[in-house]
Amino acid sequence: MCGIAATICPPERNIEAIGGDDASYLKRRGPDHFGTLTVTDHRHGHVINVSASLLHLRGTAPVAQPISQASGGILAWNGQLYDGLGISAHEPSIGNISDTVALAGAVTLVESESASAADFVQALRDLLEATEAEFALVVYSARFSVLVYARDPLGRRSLLAVRGNGSLQIASVHLVAATDDMVMEVPADGVHWIDLGSSSGQELVEETVPWLRPLTAINMSLDVRLEPPFHPQVLPPLATLPAAVQTAASDLLQSLSTAVRARVLATPAVPSANDYASAPIGILFSGGIDCSVVAALAHQHLPAHVPIDLINVAFENPRALAAVKGAVAVDPYLVPDRKTARARLSELQTVFPDRHWRLLERNVPYAQVVVHRARIMDTMAPLHSTMDASIAMALWFAVSPPDVVPILPFSPPLLDAQTSTMVLEDEPDIPRVLLSGLGADEQLGGYSRHRGAYDAVMARASSAPTTEPSTAEDAAWSALADQVQLDVSRIATRNLGRDDRAIGDHGREVRFPFLDTRVVRLLNSVPIGVKCDPRWRRGVGDKILLRLLTRDLLGLAAAAGEEKRALQFGARSAKLEVGSGKSVGTMDARIVK
Repeated sequence: MCGIAATICPPERNIEAIGGDDASYLKRRGPDHFGTLTVTDHRHGHVINVSASLLHLRGTAPVAQPISQASGGILAWNGQLYDGLGISAHEPSIGNISDTVALAGAVTLVESESASAADFVQALRDLLEATEAEFALVVYSARFSVLVYARDPLGRRSLLAVRGNGSLQIASVHLVAATDDMVMEVPADGVHWIDLGSSSGQELVEETVPWLRPLTAINMSLDVRLEPPFHPQVLPPLATLPAAVQTAASDLLQSLSTAVRARVLATPAVPSANDYASAPIGILFSGGIDCSVVAALAHQHLPAHVPIDLINVAFENPRALAAVKGAVAVDPYLVPDRKTARARLSELQTVFPDRHWRLLERNVPYAQVVVHRARIMDTMAPLHSTMDASIAMALWFAVSPPDVVPILPFSPPLLDAQTSTMVLEDEPDIPRVLLSGLGADEQLGGYSRHRGAYDAVMARASSAPTTEPSTAEDAAWSALADQVQLDVSRIATRNLGRDDRAIGDHGREVRFPFLDTRVVRLLNSVPIGVKCDPRWRRGVGDKILLRLLTRDLLGLAAAAGEEKRALQFGARSAKLEVGSGKSVGTMDARIVK
């Protein structure tokens, strides 16, 4: 991972490369190297500054960025390439391959083979879209006098832009001097480019080459559904369901497994059998079904001696504590997500006993929230709602270093396999690579609003006796499909940039198996009635396909029954202050206390 930034301006303005607090924020994302390259374009004298900080995660040696190419161009790459350009998701040594080097060579080749600036940008779009990668990047082509920048089609990496006075600044981080109304998240709708040869006036002219294969169209067909449930409280056995459902579950498991495999193996070197302190990956862990599936699949692809860290965060919440009746002593950190995380740890240890699972608990005192609130608000900007703040806060503290909040292992002692004596482990740190279950709810009908769309239509039909039941049910399913379609279509615009900025502020990288483009395309092809079914109760019908997979193909029966709970409520990072109970998620966190 890297933090990347670029400025482009006419010669009379000469905006300097990123520096000061902005450079400090960028360096926090990549503590292993920081560099800047400056060039003057030969057409109209525009000055281009490109900076990058490096978090070394791939390849046998760090590759300093930004990269200066033989043609005079520059590449700054913030991302992970898991498949394409000669890299295979099935390659056991994928972690030893530098995707930065592979991409730099491919960009050079595309540039040399293109006949014009437009050809180059389109070829670059085709090259990027043919890969499986989570990324944001900046490319300057000296040959064609163009600056290109983009985020992957799902927006899994942050990239912000500030325009004005004939200049452009783009960066992974929020620029301190820019007010929120000046800053916009670069849309993940395609490859953006500026032709400096045609930008001789006051304003830079931006064009966009859209992605050819958008990831936002789901299968709206209502032809395939489960039979109405006899026992809507009970998840049916997968083996008793139609072949189409069994095939969809098997295909989803295989696709998710490939996605997790690439993300856990594209990491720093796996520790030796005697290195008990090191875990190559961690999982953001609430104990819910999504992160439990990710944990089970990570187990399948890592050597048996390697520990897997499950990272769980809980907040001291003065408002919630003040509401407790009586004088009974209460553990302020025994929040809903802490309880489910401990229960899920026990289940993982039972089902996969050969793995050393480490539940790392992060307890956040309210006093620490007060100390770090301003920094978190800066990190998540330009977003500023109370909901954004409560989620960014949970992620920021979850991966923070131990000098911010302690890392408290909640796990039995590790025993040496040969001597059966207890191994003294060093104090753990948060792994550089983290996995998240984000994306499952949007695609598999996991939100309350999905069920609500169905229930609202059925409720209206019940008050209109003339409506045919079959007509009402078709309309309800269509409303559900429309809501899932809406959530899938806005994955790239909602919160992934915020999450990347919050986690990256500690030099950590988050990866999203459920948002692997192959997983997304598979789920988009599955009929809505196979992915979820609101005729079953909560905790059964929502994400029913994933629940069937979790229980019957992975053996995690308890995890399969966990109901959806939002991070900010499970960790109690929302509505911290006494008197804030009536605030809503869309309120401005800069004024709501």
